[in-house]
Amino acid sequence: MKKIISFIVGLFISQLSVFSQPCGPDVRVFDQQMITPSGDILLLSTWLGGELMMAGEPKGITLNYTLVTSIGELKKDTSIYLDWPDYYYDFMSCNASYLSKNEMDEIYSKGTTTPEGNCPTYMLYSARENVVIGYFLKGDRKYAYDLLIDPNGNSSWKMHDLDSLQKAREGFTDDNSKMVFWEKNLQKMNDSMLALNLPSYTQDVSGNYDFKAFKLERIQPSNVVHEKDSDKQDRWQVQGSGWHIPLEGYLIHMYNQPLVSINKNLLYITVFNDDKESCPGYGRDVYPILYCIDLKNGKMLWNYDFRRSIRKF
Repeated sequence: MKKIISFIVGLFISQLSVFSQPCGPDVRVFDQQMITPSGDILLLSTWLGGELMMAGEPKGITLNYTLVTSIGELKKDTSIYLDWPDYYYDFMSCNASYLSKNEMDEIYSKGTTTPEGNCPTYMLYSARENVVIGYFLKGDRKYAYDLLIDPNGNSSWKMHDLDSLQKAREGFTDDNSKMVFWEKNLQKMNDSMLALNLPSYTQDVSGNYDFKAFKLERIQPSNVVHEKDSDKQDRWQVQGSGWHIPLEGYLIHMYNQPLVSINKNLLYITVFNDDKESCPGYGRDVYPILYCIDLKNGKMLWNYDFRRSIRKF
């Protein structure tokens, strides 16, 4: 728990550093991962800026997405800014306040139970050759987004005021029922839309993950030499039948399942590394590494290091 709290504090400092600190850690994380219809690996993350908590200021959500090809080449790495056009959104408690009051607002907020800071909701689908993302912030009764990413990594999006949709007020009363309602509307907007099924797993008392075809097991850092490194996150390894492959990184899994995708015999898994510190005293830098592993032969085919932007075999 101490490690998780330290990471959250470091991430929060990095977001506020532009306002209050001369520097901060270089933190890059992803929240979601999926295989696109064209076979690329899509990684997603959200940055919620302080303007969301400033009444009267223009507001928005920065959605970052990255596409890496099945052979480990970077195809797209960009951000889109989603306007959030209302009064106030508290991304610490995931609670929205609106300029126009509605009798459903209080009912909705009481029906929403969210771990603090876990505000973004990603609903991932394929639609022919495109990726469709249904997106909204937890605790926000009024707004949702319909995003599309094509095979080249180009994106388009539209914000929807759900009060303008027919029978919206009768359609949902909390975040869970809003997901069902929004999926039905996304189906109407996107032909041949299919929901993405994330790989299922079980978890043992030690926190290790069993994905049936392989396991993710926690291992102690092998490079802890100095006392200052003793608080590093545990590393992980992929364990198969008669083989194991250590991963240079740890899992960030406070809210979401590990970033794991499987395409036939190929496993794509993203972990995070924190062994650098560009701003001493303000926390470690965090950057991802994406691995491609052949589950049939127990062989690492490549990994993509996001800090160095290089592919290794």
